[in-house]
Amino acid sequence: MLCVFLILLSTFSAATCVCQDDWLRYHESCYYFADLPHHRVSWNQAMQECTWKGSHLVTIETEEENNFLIRHLQQLHMDRGTQFWTNGNDLHYEGAWNWGLVRNPITRAFWHNGEPNSAGTGEDCLSLHLVDYYAWNDEGCHELVYFICETEDPANSGSIIG
Repeated sequence: MLCVFLILLSTFSAATCVCQDDWLRYHESCYYFADLPHHRVSWNQAMQECTWKGSHLVTIETEEENNFLIRHLQQLHMDRGTQFWTNGNDLHYEGAWNWGLVRNPITRAFWHNGEPNSAGTGEDCLSLHLVDYYAWNDEGCHELVYFICETEDPANSGSIIG
């Protein structure tokens, strides 16, 4: 994160952090939309790429955050079958959906009608799917799709990175 320090009236100083280039800010997080043509990866590879960027696959905690992501994805004008990986999965126990691999239960869900359905084999990873107007879809983790990384603003965590 690039932090810009503002000094106001010489007695008050505040740190304002902005997202890195190619990242979008929403509330207290920055988001990277990996939407380059021909750069589709499996869920595990998406997790690795987000980690390399100092982040994690997106964890959608509120309806407002979900709507922010959908609005941005709609602006990308992607093909109808386009999907984006999130951090959601039921890899540990079929039907028990969690964020990440730490078994943090998904408490708020925005599934498309009929989802999750485990159609086919091994639909254990959660994607936002354009066919369903970016509603949530369970998908095979091996499928090659785009992804969204998220990182929290260090200014809100008590640490400042300069």
